[in-house]
Amino acid sequence: MKKEDRIIKLPELLAPAGSPEALEAAIEGGADAVYLGLSAFGARAYAKNFDDSAFREAAALAHAYGVKVYITLNTLI
Repeated sequence: MKKEDRIIKLPELLAPAGSPEALEAAIEGGADAVYLGLSAFGARAYAKNFDDSAFREAAALAHAYGVKVYITLNTLI
């Protein structure tokens, strides 16, 4: 295989987005993807997770910039 035939795939830059402000900073900082928690699924007692409407807005904003959104599921069984 020739050197010019090889495709170099860069790793995905994944950033935490614990608030709308952190989400905007991650997008502006060039993140390829963000991860965030939903209020109904977080195990951390004092975390400020996204409620349903805030999540919809966050996902719409991220996707408008081509940024993937991953949801953390930390609930205890």
